[in-house]
Amino acid sequence: MDHTFAEQRFGSYEDVKKWLDEWFAAKGEDFYWCGIHKLPERWEKCVTSNGAYFE
Repeated sequence: MDHTFAEQRFGSYEDVKKWLDEWFAAKGEDFYWCGIHKLPERWEKCVTSNGAYFE
């Protein structure tokens, strides 16, 4: 989303909301499933890094 969103220009809040609604609606079930199942690994990285930035 970072790259796609960075290329957008919006004239109003409504334009942003519409774009986001369409972007999320276009994602398949696997997009959400993978994101949810990656949370424990990401949480572990945050704890291990003591809150410091990492890639």
